[in-house]
Amino acid sequence: MLPPNDELAICFAHVAYRLGERFALRNAGMRAIEVRSFDDLSARIPEADVLVVSGLWRNELIERAAKLRFIQSIGAGTDQFQREGLRAHGIRLASAQGVNERAVAEQLVEHDEARMQDEDAREADPAQLAARQLVRIKIEMR
Repeated sequence: MLPPNDELAICFAHVAYRLGERFALRNAGMRAIEVRSFDDLSARIPEADVLVVSGLWRNELIERAAKLRFIQSIGAGTDQFQREGLRAHGIRLASAQGVNERAVAEQLVEHDEARMQDEDAREADPAQLAARQLVRIKIEMR
């Protein structure tokens, strides 16, 4: 269980992203810690109830993270996290898996439509043009 917001400490750990700065602008009433290296994360992890991290995580931190109850990986992958160790210490893990799904799908559809339009302009075969139009209609119906 997480402590009340006024006692909660969130550690933002990334070498470049300024997540802690952005979070502070929200005035959420929670303490924010921002680190940019593994050494700094290792030193500050005992203070954290929540960790928002990408790239700096090492499983050896579990033993130093007595207060930690939740990790938000800002990447889609979670292979670097030792799930059994996290579970044993009561730490839940979430990832960003699927966060870009819709945007990627839309970009692929737009790219495919542009390619088909370009091919349509180069081909004069009416049967081919009709088949491509049917494909476009099916894509739009999704």
